[in-house]
This record gives sequence, C-alpha cells and structure tokens, in this order.
Amino acid sequence: MQHITTKYLGPTDFRGSRIKAVTSYGKDSITISYPYELSGVDCHAKAVKELITKLKWDNDADYTRMIYSELENGYLFAFDNDLNSIDI
Repeated sequence: MQHITTKYLGPTDFRGSRIKAVTSYGKDSITISYPYELSGVDCHAKAVKELITKLKWDNDADYTRMIYSELENGYLFAFDNDLNSIDI
C-alpha cells in the first residue's frame, strides 16, 4: 500500500523550519516552509496535499481519503480505501 511519511526539519542558520513529505518508495518528495498559520498534524497534512498535487494523484478516487499515525518526528499517512482492507 502506498503511503507518505512526513518529517519536521528544524531551522538552520540559513533556512527556517520545514516539513518534508516522502512517498513510501522514496523516489518522490517535497519540502515546504513550516506553515505557522496551522498547528500539529495540519502542518504535515499540508505537505502531503502538496506532494499529492505534485504527483497528480489528486485526480484518482483511491487517493482522496487518508488515515494517519504519529511518528517520533512526523507522521505516516496512508490512503484509506476499501480495496486494501481486511477484518481481523
């Protein structure tokens, strides 16, 4: 299942805080400036939305709803669709 991980990147001497979003296969990524107008998971979701738009996945019905889980320094976002679900 395709997923996207995000990571908070702290400020440096040359750049402000950022959020990086990377696809599960690691080939595609995007880094955005930290959106101070948002907070918590919404900051990371903004980076995910921009990556989805960059990859043109936003026109695919399977990529419209996501679930997420918090990681140590970011979040993991996975696409939520009934095609890959199982009852345990």
